[in-house]
Amino acid sequence: MPTITFLVLIEFLFDIGGFSDYTSGMRILGIDPGMGTTGYGMIEARMGRIYLLEGGVIRTKGTSETAFRLLEIRKGISEIITQFSPDVMAVENLYSHYAHPTTAIIMGHARGVMFLAAAEAG
Repeated sequence: MPTITFLVLIEFLFDIGGFSDYTSGMRILGIDPGMGTTGYGMIEARMGRIYLLEGGVIRTKGTSETAFRLLEIRKGISEIITQFSPDVMAVENLYSHYAHPTTAIIMGHARGVMFLAAAEAG
């Protein structure tokens, strides 16, 4: 499944009504990545309108090792992909202040398993 950033998604959806041609509906999985809490929203763009199908969070245990937390995130994203069969996935870009570079690295790990889940789903 193709992956895009939120900015590209917004441009696609609202720049000259880019989603109005999808009469049967285009499903879009939007993700706000996090190691402890990952937020997601599943929307469907159909005939010029946007419908929220589901929104929620995937939580990991802060006491677990990083590898197991990443596995929990991948499993959660994979379950959502299996349940809703999105056409595209939008993942928020990384942002971290220079004073906290470790945060960006950790977020990069989380984003990586999200892209892995998307690639596994085709």
